[in-house]
Amino acid sequence: MWSSNDRYSRIWQRGFFLTDYLRDITLEMKNSGVLKQMFKDMTFRQMKAFRAVVHLTEDSPDGISLKEISEKLGISPASASEMIDVLVQKEVLVRTKDQYDRRAIRIKVSDKMKEELKKIDAFYAEKTRDMMTVLSEEEVNSLLAIFDKLYGRVLDKDQTK
Repeated sequence: MWSSNDRYSRIWQRGFFLTDYLRDITLEMKNSGVLKQMFKDMTFRQMKAFRAVVHLTEDSPDGISLKEISEKLGISPASASEMIDVLVQKEVLVRTKDQYDRRAIRIKVSDKMKEELKKIDAFYAEKTRDMMTVLSEEEVNSLLAIFDKLYGRVLDKDQTK
């Protein structure tokens, strides 16, 4: 396949392969009924907006503003609003009034979608647990620490854009 033995090439090759594997099992998830109707017709851009809301609301359970979403996605607030409207219609996200500013609107993941995310998380956790059986507990902990470090690096770069 690839001829390079450079360790960085091998890292991205292995990472790419494992990512593809996890994507492939998404079909298994879809066939098992874990993925509900709400994911079926989501476009790539809508999925990206959804992931942004999921990520941004980890620290803001009351929701986030359209401005925060548009900044995260690098699009205009009007484009973000249009995309969020579609996701609200699909019952993936909800708009709520800000508890401190009655003119402001907050966006967050719908309760219905939170339940779906729990099922998806459990599905992927089981697949990952099965894949990790070839590693010792110490290796799993080391791998997690490495992924956390890389994840932090990506977040730092993302925030400096």
